[in-house]
Amino acid sequence: MTIAAGFNFTDGVLICADTKHSGGLRLFASKVFVKDDYANGSKSVFAYAGDMGYSRMGIQHCEAAIAKTPRADSATLRSKVESEIAKLHREHIYRHPNFKTGMLCVKLVIGLWSPIDGLRTYNTQDSQVMEFPGYALAGTGDYLGHYLIRPQYVDSSSPLEIVTSIAATALASIKEFDDDCGGRTYLVVLRKDGTISPLSKLDTSRREDVALRIARASGALSVAVSKPEIDANELDKALSDFCSDVESAVKGATANTRLLKVIEDLGPGKAEHIRRTVLADARIKRSISRNPRLVR
Repeated sequence: MTIAAGFNFTDGVLICADTKHSGGLRLFASKVFVKDDYANGSKSVFAYAGDMGYSRMGIQHCEAAIAKTPRADSATLRSKVESEIAKLHREHIYRHPNFKTGMLCVKLVIGLWSPIDGLRTYNTQDSQVMEFPGYALAGTGDYLGHYLIRPQYVDSSSPLEIVTSIAATALASIKEFDDDCGGRTYLVVLRKDGTISPLSKLDTSRREDVALRIARASGALSVAVSKPEIDANELDKALSDFCSDVESAVKGATANTRLLKVIEDLGPGKAEHIRRTVLADARIKRSISRNPRLVR
């Protein structure tokens, strides 16, 4: 299983998913598929949650059906997707014994762009295909996603920076608490003018770490200020700790980014040497902290 999400924003849709596959096998691979070379001029983004084989088969069938469509208006594109999703469930999913036990499903978050009438976004539930105006979630982590996203996401008038931040924070928390979700998060943007961002350049693994640290700091602040009685000194300390934690998270992210760039420039051999040196230093410091007499 997984977590996949789509967020409509002012200029398009942001679609993202984690990379962890679990169940009969465990591996990490992209669950977001982009196709922008249809002869009819249309473009598509699919993200899936559920069985890897059936999900990818369903996406491939949808892409093939779209490719065969001479007139790529939104109604026709949706009809093709609906037909393929219904056929997938009718001929495969519903007949599979694991469907009755709840162990087999395919859920999709979809962005379709038509050169005739623009962008539409859909999500699926079983054989249903529904257009969503705001955001949509699919997968085992969707329950936690709704809890985290609803207070923050306003509507499709939100700018890209806001929905990206919401997505990064929510998926980081989901992957921490739901064992079926994990790995790196991949995002892609399909804009209303039909342009698609490069998938590989929108990996947010380092940003997620910052978002998660800030969320924890916010949680600690909430606990502190929710006490029935809190004096001015305690409040000042709680606010000061929160500011320090946020500043530390941001500085740490900047430092890590710079260090990674230096290591990449040095080459793989140097990177491994630095990694071993850092680990050795960390072990020494940890030993000293546990037994101060070692420094005497």
